[in-house]
Amino acid sequence: MAIIAGRKVEPFEFSDQSGKPWRFPEDFEGRKAALFFLRHLGCPLCMEKIEELKKAAPEFEDKAVRLIALVQSTPKRALEFATQKELPFLLVPDREKKLYQAFEVARGGLKEFMAPAAAAATIRATFKGHFHGKFEGDELQVPASFLLSPEREVLYVHYGKNISDFGSVAELLARA
Repeated sequence: MAIIAGRKVEPFEFSDQSGKPWRFPEDFEGRKAALFFLRHLGCPLCMEKIEELKKAAPEFEDKAVRLIALVQSTPKRALEFATQKELPFLLVPDREKKLYQAFEVARGGLKEFMAPAAAAATIRATFKGHFHGKFEGDELQVPASFLLSPEREVLYVHYGKNISDFGSVAELLARA
């Protein structure tokens, strides 16, 4: 059963790219949390989304929303990537997919992988210079995004329909 807006999520814990542990909502100082579940750091679509999130980071900050991108890459790779790209948000390595499971972010199949929209998005990302790197996670992982209140209420949820359907940053921010 997918998570729906209006539902409360259980408190959760994770470690960021530097290994720092976080607990939601305790460590968020009354701020909302925006979670973007991606595949991995070798994925061109994910690299493109991370670039979009980096550009939007000031808007998240202005709305007192802590921005979090989850990837199925190793902690070492997440730290290297976040440092190299100077990411102003939390990059959470979740190789075991614990938070993916907690938020019911499902794995897709060939239909989601081969969707025409996914092919077009991959071509677009590649033309922007985001080439496929090392295979570090599940290529069939379908993305999702959530906005959570400090009281753990789901304010926005988007489960992707294919591997390129990350949800709209603008729509999420409009709910913040």
